[in-house]
Amino acid sequence: KKTREDGSRVFTTRVPRDAKGKLIEPKRGAVKCLLHADGPNRAEYDALGFAVCGKPNLTSPFQLRRHMQVRHKVEWSTIEEERQRKEKEEERAFQRSIVKMASASK
Repeated sequence: KKTREDGSRVFTTRVPRDAKGKLIEPKRGAVKCLLHADGPNRAEYDALGFAVCGKPNLTSPFQLRRHMQVRHKVEWSTIEEERQRKEKEEERAFQRSIVKMASASK
């Protein structure tokens, strides 16, 4: 029932068209949510008890990150904590290997 100043309706159930009569299609991407059923880490996420998300059409990695931050806050923070933990672990292992090589060369 909401109308503009010119009397036209703001919301409609008709398919939107531009001034030339061409259909206006929303942009659709091919990036899937990290929690999608077809995701590469789905088995790991199932073990953690994460829900399955059906979002298969995000337009960019930025949109994927925003989707995760807004729609899956707890899951996103858990995934990020795990990624940071693995990164620190790899860095420590690398530093240990450097120290071992330095001590072996003496």
